[in-house]
Amino acid sequence: MTDDIYDKQHDEPIFEALKQDDPELQECTKKAKETFHIFLDLYEQYHKDYSVYFAIKVPIDNDGEIIHLWYSFQGTENGLLKGEHFQLPKGFDSLKKIKVHPDIIEDWMINDHEILYGGFSLRYQRSLLTEERRPKYDEYMGVSEYRDI
Repeated sequence: MTDDIYDKQHDEPIFEALKQDDPELQECTKKAKETFHIFLDLYEQYHKDYSVYFAIKVPIDNDGEIIHLWYSFQGTENGLLKGEHFQLPKGFDSLKKIKVHPDIIEDWMINDHEILYGGFSLRYQRSLLTEERRPKYDEYMGVSEYRDI
């Protein structure tokens, strides 16, 4: 991953895709799957507090290409997870809203007033940055503290 995650012209992060066969990224997915029941329990308790943000990361098949996207979690319906994308790349309009099986979840996160719970792949991505770059990453992510559940 490039240490310079920011497009200086637009002052926006440039996130390079992590390799899906990366053992540490696979460990992040494993941890997310093992703790997903906690995410669902907390969603049930706090989803009416609109200042608490819930999101899921899932692999999506886009015309034969697998992309890994974060979706704002919108609850469950008939055993499927519902999500809505908040920063969908151009040309992906058909992927704005999803309903997916819980088994495909790759990560989850809860942002409660700038305190991040979960977000295992985000934490890993952050760990690849130098100490000098991490504050800018945190600012973009809207996170001031990382906590374990």
